[in-house]
Amino acid sequence: MLWNESYLIGNQKIDIQHQELIRRLEEIMVADHDASGIMSLLDYLQDYVEIHFKDEEELMEQSKFPLFSAHQALHDEFRQTLKEIIAGCSLDKPTVQNRQEIFQPAIKWVIDHVTGEDQKIGDHLSKHGLGTSADLDRHEQYVGDSALLNQFVAEIQFRREQMRYTVDAIPIILYSVKIKQKTVEIANQQAQLVGLIEGHDPSKVLMRVSETGGESYNFYDPVLGAIEAGKLFRREYSIFIEGTHTVYLFHALPLFSKSGEASLVVVSAIDVTEEKRAQERLHHTAFMAGVADMSISVLHNIGNAIMSIINRADNVLTSSSDLAEMAAILSKMGSITEKKIAQGKSHQEVLNELTKVIEDVGNNLSSLTVDSITNNAKQIRDGVEHIAEIVKIQQNAAQTISHRVRFSLGNLIDDAVTLQQDVLKKNSVQVDIQVGQGLIEVNMPRSQMLQMMINLLKNSQEAIETRSRTEKPFQGKILILARVTEEGALEIQVQDNGCGIPKDELTEIFRQGYSTKQSRAGGGLHSISNFVQSENGSIQALSGGVDQGAEIVIRFPI
Repeated sequence: MLWNESYLIGNQKIDIQHQELIRRLEEIMVADHDASGIMSLLDYLQDYVEIHFKDEEELMEQSKFPLFSAHQALHDEFRQTLKEIIAGCSLDKPTVQNRQEIFQPAIKWVIDHVTGEDQKIGDHLSKHGLGTSADLDRHEQYVGDSALLNQFVAEIQFRREQMRYTVDAIPIILYSVKIKQKTVEIANQQAQLVGLIEGHDPSKVLMRVSETGGESYNFYDPVLGAIEAGKLFRREYSIFIEGTHTVYLFHALPLFSKSGEASLVVVSAIDVTEEKRAQERLHHTAFMAGVADMSISVLHNIGNAIMSIINRADNVLTSSSDLAEMAAILSKMGSITEKKIAQGKSHQEVLNELTKVIEDVGNNLSSLTVDSITNNAKQIRDGVEHIAEIVKIQQNAAQTISHRVRFSLGNLIDDAVTLQQDVLKKNSVQVDIQVGQGLIEVNMPRSQMLQMMINLLKNSQEAIETRSRTEKPFQGKILILARVTEEGALEIQVQDNGCGIPKDELTEIFRQGYSTKQSRAGGGLHSISNFVQSENGSIQALSGGVDQGAEIVIRFPI
């Protein structure tokens, strides 16, 4: 109970109204009403205050109270305050916390006004003998002492502390910033751990991204992002806290006034370090699986090249036997000539026979040299060069596993096709590469880009192979396009005329484990999607449906 006899001013009507006014405020603070009940009490209070202020102002005017104008201005001020409280409560459900924060200032105003300004009226009435006896018998139930008021205030403070402990227990950085004042309004314990202090300027508190400094952000950055976006702003920041790098995902939501201006931004940030590490481990696992696939592809191509070299070497060995036989024939020409002359043949006849034999041997030597030795030697040389090229591609990939380097995108696409050319040739797949003129070099992780292109080519080739089983004859085609878009992004498109993708599965193909092939685990496109997203890019699958071909469109910011 908030009423006290010291509040009496000596006018029965006004003193009774003061009791009722304070009782109404007390009821709002302590009653366990729902939102509609509290709003009903506030509406009643507004009407009651109007009646009381009107009666009090008539009393001041009739008694010729010298401070009438100033007192009336205070009444007008409270009328406006009450209207704002009612308007604010209609937008949200009143809680224990905001009842304290919103209504207690109203109680303080009334108490201060009744015990201060209204007592001046009482003094004036007493001085001029205008007071009346205050028969307050029917309001005795409202008379109490200050101990109960202290008990009520203690209860409110206890509930406030409970709310604070609850908020502090949440493992989230939580704060709000008043835009005009540029100050932190609310900061829980988690916010204090990163250096935020209630009432301070958050733009002065840096989020260090390294122990030694370097590039830094401040806690006002997400606020600016939310103001600029005009809606929920999301961004990850890597912060150096207590000797450890932690990654926080910030959410900043602007709150707008009735005029449409952002007046407050509420910010929360949750530690996603472990999730990021798990994601990175998944990316690394997928990448290493891709490296293993690429190594298998490299070994397969080298093995094919070696088998081709062995076959060509066998051909050369066979040709060398033929050469040995011809050499033996030529070495016996002298003894054969002597034998024929001894048999009585003329020198001319022997010469004619020798000439024919030499011509036959010469023709055979010429054919053997061109068809067997020269062609086989060229194929052996091409095979060795192919092996050297494959080894070079693998070495380049190994040197740039986790580094960004500048490289020719066109050359990288050629390398990917080279590593797949045996399978592509086997299935008679035509590959067309078109790289935009303005796309000379890019600065990206070359190894991951190479593996991405290999996987895309493999998927297209396998889709073509699937369709070719049911359509005879069938000419497989793959088109690779690379260009810089008008928005300044790197766009890579890989199109094929293979078996296509059912429309209801277009969003599923990048999911871990998804595969249209029963013999595969389905990780290629998932690993590609992970890599693209790690580079802040986007990936999309397009297809007209079964046997309508497919297209993968990838965009990277550059």
